[in-house]
This record gives sequence, C-alpha cells and structure tokens, in this order.
Amino acid sequence: MLKDFVYKLLRRSEKYTRTDMVYLAKGGFWLSVGQGISATASFVLAIIFANLLPKETYGDYKYILSVAALIGIFTLPGINTAVTQSIAKGEKISVKDLTLYKIKYGLIASLISLGIALYYFLNDRLYFSLAFIAVAMFLPLAEAFTLYSATLNGRQLFKKITGKNSIVKILHSLIILGVIFVTKNIFIITLIYFVGLLMSRYLVSYLTAKEIPDDNVKNQPIKKYGLALTIAESVNTLSAQADKLLVYLYLGPVQLAIYFMAITPVDQVKQIVKNIVPLTLPKLSQRSAQELDKSLSHKLIMTAILGSVLMAIYIILAPFFFKYFVPQYISSMPFSILFSIMILLQSISSVMASLLRSQKMIDIIQKNTWVQNISLIVLMFCLGYYYGIFGIIIAKLLSMLISIILRTCLWKKAVNKKM
Repeated sequence: MLKDFVYKLLRRSEKYTRTDMVYLAKGGFWLSVGQGISATASFVLAIIFANLLPKETYGDYKYILSVAALIGIFTLPGINTAVTQSIAKGEKISVKDLTLYKIKYGLIASLISLGIALYYFLNDRLYFSLAFIAVAMFLPLAEAFTLYSATLNGRQLFKKITGKNSIVKILHSLIILGVIFVTKNIFIITLIYFVGLLMSRYLVSYLTAKEIPDDNVKNQPIKKYGLALTIAESVNTLSAQADKLLVYLYLGPVQLAIYFMAITPVDQVKQIVKNIVPLTLPKLSQRSAQELDKSLSHKLIMTAILGSVLMAIYIILAPFFFKYFVPQYISSMPFSILFSIMILLQSISSVMASLLRSQKMIDIIQKNTWVQNISLIVLMFCLGYYYGIFGIIIAKLLSMLISIILRTCLWKKAVNKKM
C-alpha cells in the first residue's frame, strides 16, 4: 500500500516538476546512498588525517594529490561520459579497447610525473621525488579502471553503481587508514594511496566484466567524442586544482591544510546535487532540446530549492563539526560557512550541465568551460594573492555565478536557433 501511495504521489508531482519523478526517485535513492557512503568514508578519513597528521604533512600530502589530479587529465576522463551516453542510446562498446586507450594516453601523465620527481630530487627533496615516482607508476592504471561506473550508468543500473562504488571507497579508505596509523612518511602514504586505489578499482572492474560481456567493436566515435570532452574539461581540471596549488605556493602547507578542511565538508554536500548529471543524462539524451527547454524553469526552481535546503542544514551543523571533530581546525569554520553558498550555485549549474551534455552541445560546453575556468584562475590568482584563503573562496563563488549565467544564455540561444 505504501509503495503504491508513493508511486502515485511521484506521478502526480510530475505535473509540477515536468520530470520523470519515479525514475529520479529510484536512481536518486541509490546515488544518494552511494554518496552517503562515500561522504561518510571521506568524513572519517578527514577527521583521522586531521587528528593524526601534522598540518604541514597533511598540506604536503594534499599538494601531491592535487598535482596528480592535474596531470591525470591525460588519462582521458571524458571517455567515461562518452561511454555512458553511447550505452544509453543502445550502442555497443568495447571496455577492454577503451581501457587500453586510456592507459596509452596515461603514459603522458607518467612522463610528466617523472619530470616533477626529477625536479624535487635535484632540489634535495627525496620524499617528494619518491612520491611522484609512485604517481607515475600507478596513476594511469588506477584511472583506466574507472569505466565500470560509466558502463553501469549507461544501463541505468544505479543500484549496482552504488554497490561497486561503495566497495571501491570503503576498501580504499581502509587501506589508507591502515598506513596512517603506521607511518607519517609522505612517500609511503602517497604510494599506498595509489596502490590501494588501483587494487580496489581493478577488483570492481573485474567483477563488472564478469557480469557484462564485452563487445568486440571499434570505438572510434566514442574515442573522438571522449577526447573532445577531455579537452573541454582540461581547463576545468586545472581550475579545480589551482586553488590548492595557489594556497600552497602563496601561503604554505599549513594554510593549505586549513583551506582543505574548510572546503572538504562542503564538497561532500555539493556532490549530492552534482549527482543530477549522471542520473539524468541517460533520460535527457533521449529528448530533444525543444522539449527540455519547456521544463527548464521548473527544473531550475526545484534544484535551487534542494540546494538552499542543503546549504541551510550545513550552516547549522558546521560549527558542531569543527568544534567536536576537528577542533584544531576551528579556524577553517568561517571559510567553510562562506563556501557553503557553492551548494546552492552547484545545484543550478548541474541542471544546465545535464542539458548541454545530453544534446552533445560540445561547442557550448567548451566555450562555457574556458570562460568559467579562465575567469576562476585569474580571480584566484589576483584575489588569492591579496586576500589569501578568503580571496580564493570569493573567486570560486564568482566564477560559478558567471558560469550559470553564460550556460543559460548559450542554451537559450542554441534552442531558439533550432526552432
């Protein structure tokens, strides 16, 4: 009875939301469960890192991971989005072929990491040098074995995505926790981080391959589209890591640790609304731009309400989190509360991102990406220099607002042109 009542309630709500609410509830439930598990694991890790590692070591560690994420763009993350859309449209793909393709390009990341390792070796920073050698060895492989999630997402198997992503997150977290209790050596921590990531992702990829037989096909269109998406997202990756790099270079490892503790809780909440993109992409890809535009205002209002509620909850709970869980990072709290505005902005931005990707509007995606992220980098470079962490956060909020306005204008222009 309750199930029927909920089903009817969701169907009736579609008159107001103009969205397949049953599909959204089913997929959203499992993605929310998965995000809850991921957020919990990250929450526990952040607390343990904050309490066991000196701030300077923690800052160095986050700096290394930021550099690794930056050079990881050469592992072609855009392939994953291309795979999701292709499978949603009933096209065949070869995961094995695409995995090897990602590894091949990932060797570029290895060469860059080895160059960085040489730089630190020549500057007598042995542990940093060894850490980047570890990145060179394991980063390309770890990033190549991420296609399982894109494959399941394209088939709308959200329950399986949640289960497998949870296995990866929990297993990886346990491995990292084990090493943190044993050593504070930055090289060993970095090495185990990437080895653990590779092991957990490979395990889940292997299990997924057993469930879903691979197709023996060529993937040239997917490779081309995935490469285009990667190029479009490259500046996004740069801007996503630029804040940490600038804080590290401007203010040092201790301030980076303080900054990271300020943004990490918000990023976990923000990820909930970012799930809109993978959840809606298969459905939106089946509809025309004109159809989607008719319900745009409703979608924006609904996600803005969701973002506002989540932001308010975070602002209420943040003081308790910093006071009782990471009291040594209490100086991060004002920055974190200010940054929580990003939760609202991200909810609106995610809707526009879903629409643009569903219609493969590559030109618009690229224009928006370049404008948003170049403005972000410039703003962070200037405001961060004069106002430190506060300036970096203001820059991130302003650039997201610019992105929302630009995406909406370009979408409307493209839809009107097609009419």
